[in-house]
Amino acid sequence: MARLAKAYRDSLLQDLQDPHEAAAYLNAALEEGDCAVFFVALQDVADAKGLPLLVGPTQMPGSPPMEAVSAVLHALNLRLTISTK
Repeated sequence: MARLAKAYRDSLLQDLQDPHEAAAYLNAALEEGDCAVFFVALQDVADAKGLPLLVGPTQMPGSPPMEAVSAVLHALNLRLTISTK
């Protein structure tokens, strides 16, 4: 089972190197409506790009400030967008 999890993680990180895949992944996480899910997804994208952990629920109590999220997204060459339902 651990081998399958590692293979999945490796495949995920490879896919997330594509900016379009990364954006779709983050948008899907946003749709969950749970900040923790979004920050895990953001960490996955950062890992795929080889960036160190900049924000996340494991390092900061509660949600990181929006400036921190913006900095991570900027480093990943992504931006947060909002649309109507």
